[in-house]
Amino acid sequence: MTNPAQELAALLSGWHVSNGNTPVTARGGEHQGDLPFWQKQAHAVNLVQEIERAIAALDAQNRNVEEFRAAVPAWYRAVFSYSIPWGNGLNGSSAAIDSAALSMLSGFGLVLDLMGDSPALSSTQREELRVSLAQAQELLDEELSAVPNTERAYVMTLVDALTTALSFDGPLDAEALKATIDQLNGALIAIAAQLSVVGEADKAQVFMDVVKKIVSATRGAVYDAAALAGIVAAVPIVQQALTK
Repeated sequence: MTNPAQELAALLSGWHVSNGNTPVTARGGEHQGDLPFWQKQAHAVNLVQEIERAIAALDAQNRNVEEFRAAVPAWYRAVFSYSIPWGNGLNGSSAAIDSAALSMLSGFGLVLDLMGDSPALSSTQREELRVSLAQAQELLDEELSAVPNTERAYVMTLVDALTTALSFDGPLDAEALKATIDQLNGALIAIAAQLSVVGEADKAQVFMDVVKKIVSATRGAVYDAAALAGIVAAVPIVQQALTK
């Protein structure tokens, strides 16, 4: 099954309008009568409509999807190039979609990936993982001068997607769950290493404690017993790489 949110995010990311170009040329068209261009444009519209249907389906299950529904107009604006004139060359360059709307779109793609028919985490595991994700979010909300804003936004996208997926009662896709948690743990470990490098060892340890809790909460469903030992050893390795 294809993921309309991920496909649309990939399309919009590739439709960056460079200096002197137009949205038409950025999207592979040569002139206004170029049929393949309009077919690709129609496909992008269909993807947003598929996303709307997915949001409606989750809403029908009494799931909180308001943040995603609120982002739909921004996705339509990007598809229709609302902010960039279709036929005029651009003075400068511009992304087809702003970073906040793209992050929300990518986050919904993760949520759709996480929905599956594999065995669910136990209720205890879900609660432990929710608590760990909340702790990660609190840490990311703090002042972290050593961590670039783009990296912080990426990690928050992962945290938000996992938190949203956990709010659903149904089973989660084991493969997608492991991939997303792997990405999150890797990003948190990298942040811990960066903090260690700038002398904030105590704060780095707090991040590592959250990683350990995430691994512990999902052990058996996502990780085996050896995973925790490997993660504990990861920070010194990453830190050494950063200081070379």
